[in-house]
Amino acid sequence: MTARAPTSDELEAALAQRIADAGHARYFLAGLYPPSEVPAIFFGTMPDKPNAAILINVYNDDRDRDPHTPIYLVQLRFRSNAGDRRATEQLANRVFDDLDDRVNERSNSQWGPIRILHCYRHLRAPAAPDANGRWSRPDSYTITTNPS
Repeated sequence: MTARAPTSDELEAALAQRIADAGHARYFLAGLYPPSEVPAIFFGTMPDKPNAAILINVYNDDRDRDPHTPIYLVQLRFRSNAGDRRATEQLANRVFDDLDDRVNERSNSQWGPIRILHCYRHLRAPAAPDANGRWSRPDSYTITTNPS
């Protein structure tokens, strides 16, 4: 019997937990966050509050090459508390340093129940302020899972 590939929702949850476990953000299943300077993790759309947040969205689930080893394209959007672009850039760069296999020279990692064959950032977009002067930056990652 072959293990099934994770759903997009399962991958998003595992990635959120991975980012939280590394100390970059908070992740609560209920999505209700008490006030804090630590970024909160969301899915779907970025809420107006809290200011410091990370948004996770899978925007492609490619199973054409191998239905059991899909390739996911995932956008992470980072927003910091401060009106300082550098704070947002530093948050995104810390997550990049932790996730990208080429930076930390590893592959075949485990994110909760999901085995990750490869994870790397394929796009680093420029940071831009929103209407409230908070800077955000979207980065896109390619993540290949390896069910076993």
